[in-house]
Amino acid sequence: MAQKKKPAVDPVRAKAAQMRQAQEHADRRTRIIVISAVAVIVLAVVAAVGGVIWKQQAQVNAARNVDASDVLGIYADGRPVIVNGNGVVTEADPNLPTLTEYFDYTCHVCADLDVAAGKDLTTWAAQGYYNLELQPVITVNMEYLKPATSASLIVAQKAPDKWVDFHHALLAYFATQYQASNGTVVQNQEASWKQVKTIAAPGQGWASPPTSSAPSRSMPPRTTSRPQPPPGRMPTTAAVTTGSAHPS
Repeated sequence: MAQKKKPAVDPVRAKAAQMRQAQEHADRRTRIIVISAVAVIVLAVVAAVGGVIWKQQAQVNAARNVDASDVLGIYADGRPVIVNGNGVVTEADPNLPTLTEYFDYTCHVCADLDVAAGKDLTTWAAQGYYNLELQPVITVNMEYLKPATSASLIVAQKAPDKWVDFHHALLAYFATQYQASNGTVVQNQEASWKQVKTIAAPGQGWASPPTSSAPSRSMPPRTTSRPQPPPGRMPTTAAVTTGSAHPS
């Protein structure tokens, strides 16, 4: 029986098959290299992000471990800042009537009231007519509130002779932003911190001589050894409550 002849090998097809195999091997090596490179990049990104998260978490944990009294001193218990004839103090004079004002550094009504009459109120208190209790509260609670209140209480503790002017400057700034319908700073916490630092910087106008040295309105002369309140009846303890929701 005659043997079948093997089909002749087409040299062109053989060469093409050889080239395909070589290309497949090259493609496989390329994919392995690319996958390895991507894996390295991903690991590096994960490590970097993990480092940032760890750092932030460490900062958060450190902040949680801080005793509020270490930063705010006596004001850490939520007490008001008091202004009277002795300056900025922590205890009211029991021999004087007391006026209490509740305020929020992001309340536009509070800010408008302070711009209109705030300096008069602190001036008359500093002249010894009454105790003025300025009690920070949370009503509107925009982002500007946190840095403004924190800085205010720190100044009240560390530099009480500067507090009145700083307090008025913080409210005056918010009033300008509200009137301009500009929330880019007061609605952003980081920007608010920067703005409060700017207001607190020397030469910004707030660190002027105490307001009591240049009252904007004169008070009636005292006729007794005990300071008398401004014209009109004033109860022993009065409260002025200011607060408003920020419009949309």
